[in-house]
Amino acid sequence: MQPFVKHMDIFVRTAVWFVKLANNYGDNHAYTEDEKAGFRASKTALAAHASDIENQVNGDWNLFFAKSDAQKKAKEFFQKRMAEHIKDPRLLQGFTPTWAVGCRRVTPGDPYMRAIQEPNIDVHFTGVRRVSEFGVIGEDGVERKVDTIICATGYDVSYHPHHPVVGQNGITLEEQFGDAPECYLGITVPNFPNYVLYGGPTWPAMNGSALGPLLAVTKYAIQVIKKLQEENIRSLAPRQDVTDAFNAHVQEFVKRTVWKEDCRSWYKNADTGKVFAIWPGSSLHYMQTIRSPRYEDYHITYHAKNQWAHLGLGFTMEDRDPEASTAPYLTADAIDDRWMAQFRDETSSVKVQHR
Repeated sequence: MQPFVKHMDIFVRTAVWFVKLANNYGDNHAYTEDEKAGFRASKTALAAHASDIENQVNGDWNLFFAKSDAQKKAKEFFQKRMAEHIKDPRLLQGFTPTWAVGCRRVTPGDPYMRAIQEPNIDVHFTGVRRVSEFGVIGEDGVERKVDTIICATGYDVSYHPHHPVVGQNGITLEEQFGDAPECYLGITVPNFPNYVLYGGPTWPAMNGSALGPLLAVTKYAIQVIKKLQEENIRSLAPRQDVTDAFNAHVQEFVKRTVWKEDCRSWYKNADTGKVFAIWPGSSLHYMQTIRSPRYEDYHITYHAKNQWAHLGLGFTMEDRDPEASTAPYLTADAIDDRWMAQFRDETSSVKVQHR
């Protein structure tokens, strides 16, 4: 917006770490036509490029542990980098956080750092007290007259849905979560059977790339759906005691991390400081944890009185299909190549002896 306005006042309530992304992208990277053509021509090249970026994003997990060498190096690196980009001492001091990198959400903002130093921009390190008839009054008591107000104060992180979600005994998800939302592994919620969340409380929101965890949740949900269908299950919801134990572990884990520091962050409750948004491990750790559902952690009810009623008359789909194989377990893929190699060697040896 900076190049298109006569003058702009920016109200900055909280400092922020301006960081670079993978492959040194502190800015939006513009791919050349040759690069894009190469990706279209080779899925191997596309996958390798994406994997390289993902590896760099996921490789920073160590820096989230308080007082770790990785955290110390990251803080020194980004302090130096911000100083290279922001030449105005007042701006540099105002934007540089006192807390660890990652305590609050980091920002890849090279264009922003350039824009705030332009002559048509005034940065005010204060919050907004109220909007007046002619402009904005900051917490410093000064009114700045403006024509247009653009809000950039974040988004709803309450995990309260914008439509009613009603669980068992009439409780709503908003009531269940309250001011300190908790759920089971960031996926399911006690009292809300057959309900799966993407990016729920205690999910890898800042633990690396979100791509892998999103795929993992999808695979988890598919496994649950198949179980519901194949075993004639009526409802499946996580146990409250198991969910409570998991979240108790999360709070113990947080004590060792940068998220315990005193910074204003959407990861935690503003009043109590309780962290409710972060998974207690890396993104890969999350994916491995939810690879196979732990059904022993769930309350399960069935449509029939006997939970084995889904066995029916004992037929499978293959038994009913005259075109289907009833020996699907015998395929070439099921034969171990090492056994074949040994078998060939033994056969060759026998032939030599006969000579």
